[in-house]
Amino acid sequence: MHRLLLLIFTAWMPFILTAHAEKQPLTQAEAQKIVEGLHYQWGQVLIENGGIQLNLSTNFAYLDAKDAQTVSTKLWGNPPNPLLVGAIVPRNFAPTINSWIVMISYYPIGYVKDNEAEKINPGVLLQKLEERIEKTSKFRVSKGYAGFKLIGWAEIPSYNKITHKLYWGEELAFSNRRQPVLNYDVRILGRHGVIGLKVMTSISQFAVVKSVMPQIVTMVNFQEANRYTDFDAQHDSVSGYDLSSFITQTDLTPSSAISFLNFLPWYLILLFSFVAHEASHALAALVMGDYTAYHGGQVSLNPLPHIRQEPFGTVILPLLSYFHNGWMMGWASAPYNPAWAARHPRRASLMAAAGPAANLVIFFLAWLAIRHGLTTGIFIKPSALTMQSLVVSASAGWPPIAARLLSIAYSLNLLLFIFNIIPLPPLDGAAIIRLFLPDSLSMLYAKISAARAGRIGGLILVAFLFSHAGSKIMQFGVQLLYHGTLS
Repeated sequence: MHRLLLLIFTAWMPFILTAHAEKQPLTQAEAQKIVEGLHYQWGQVLIENGGIQLNLSTNFAYLDAKDAQTVSTKLWGNPPNPLLVGAIVPRNFAPTINSWIVMISYYPIGYVKDNEAEKINPGVLLQKLEERIEKTSKFRVSKGYAGFKLIGWAEIPSYNKITHKLYWGEELAFSNRRQPVLNYDVRILGRHGVIGLKVMTSISQFAVVKSVMPQIVTMVNFQEANRYTDFDAQHDSVSGYDLSSFITQTDLTPSSAISFLNFLPWYLILLFSFVAHEASHALAALVMGDYTAYHGGQVSLNPLPHIRQEPFGTVILPLLSYFHNGWMMGWASAPYNPAWAARHPRRASLMAAAGPAANLVIFFLAWLAIRHGLTTGIFIKPSALTMQSLVVSASAGWPPIAARLLSIAYSLNLLLFIFNIIPLPPLDGAAIIRLFLPDSLSMLYAKISAARAGRIGGLILVAFLFSHAGSKIMQFGVQLLYHGTLS
């Protein structure tokens, strides 16, 4: 049975990020070595992810996302933060218990309305914050990180409606720290998302942080056309979050907002891509003499026979994974006759190739449609690229829907194609590669692919490869999409 297994992890996966919590304490020499390996940038810096502009004074430097992640995870022992886009550090940054750093995150969640800012209730928020921190602490402990609890507000939440900035501070007690820890947060609202600034340091540095943050906040802003006041009600998406969400919720990502309207285009494209993939397998098998999938009704783009074949993988799991985790997981399958495949190994390999070929065709058609939209002005390049917004609409009506659907189709089918041609069992690539092997090696690889250990080992290797190469594949897709355009 050919099975298409999909695991999609986007920039929008849930994350946990709080203040210093050393999983394995470093020596001073080890910490200093990490600091010496950082790469500092000065003056004006453009962070492309989010369209963020930094105008740093001579007293501060910028670390890119990679270096910021290094400081957060290796120096301070925090879990990784996939939304981190950089950090601001003092010129003479040193890894001491009283050092501080401003982590910069970008939340591509759309335009956050601030019309209920005056209703922020610190007492109510404190109770919700305590519940959130309790859950976060349990999660951290389960992953081997230090637990912590909320002591109280270091600074009561406040919102400046003129500058569109939200401020608050938390005082926390970590299980591996003698002195309480300060998490000081600022959120800068923008047209398509929100900039997050988080200062992590000892509570003894609160006065220092309070004195320096006004200067830092003035150095961080969105580029022109991406600012809060540039919001276009006709074309821009409005977030499902409000201001209090930044304080009371752990993860703020587009897909973690439980929205049917966000889920629907993802699921429609996912299901269509599954169906096209499996229908191509079934059609190729029929043409070459295997009627198994044909008798099951799967030589068709009608999704019902494919859903009947794999109801859990095509309906239940995508729903559960999306609404629980904010990302989508599922599978589909088309049955075939193993005896037929054994008699005709070359035909079986061609049948396997038909599935990824279908995803390649969908990817190419989406590329053509998007390129046409870019050249005709129907679509434009957004300030922040995601899998569901590689392009956005330049007008109202049907173009915004088409931009969303085409972006997802392009991203998803690129990943599906690459994923499935990897020559490891149980993926299609394990059968495709046999077209190019001598008969003896082909038969040996077929036995390995059929073995349970081979299939499990293959999946582990594929998961490892994609965890390291998935973002690179999407970067290649973006370069291919915009190559030669003025967007």
